[in-house]
Amino acid sequence: MTGSLDWMRVSTDARAHADPLATHSDSFTLQELFVLGVLKEREMYGLEIVRSLSTHSDFGISPGMGIVYPLLKTLVKEGTLRSRRVNGTPRTYYSLTDHGRERLLAIARRWASLNNAVQSLAADPPASV
Repeated sequence: MTGSLDWMRVSTDARAHADPLATHSDSFTLQELFVLGVLKEREMYGLEIVRSLSTHSDFGISPGMGIVYPLLKTLVKEGTLRSRRVNGTPRTYYSLTDHGRERLLAIARRWASLNNAVQSLAADPPASV
């Protein structure tokens, strides 16, 4: 099941249904949620982000560099993250922009809504009268 969650795209609009024409700004992947989440406290360089994600075994996935680095580039391009190079080192550091913080909050709200829906499906049915 982990493999199927790796590429799952979820709409950030609770009213939206599976729309093949939805733009990236209308949806998110679990990797995006996790990357934004680990960057909410401080900036990190790419490998540091990958390592941080791998320490969170409770996420159920551990995206590697082949997934994280392209995602970082995309998020910078979209204005969700900012990047800066440090002289004397090949590292690029990433941090959330204001848009990125707003996006993380929107994704977290949507995820909470999805979680509530899943929990209601899994809940015991009411007793028959």
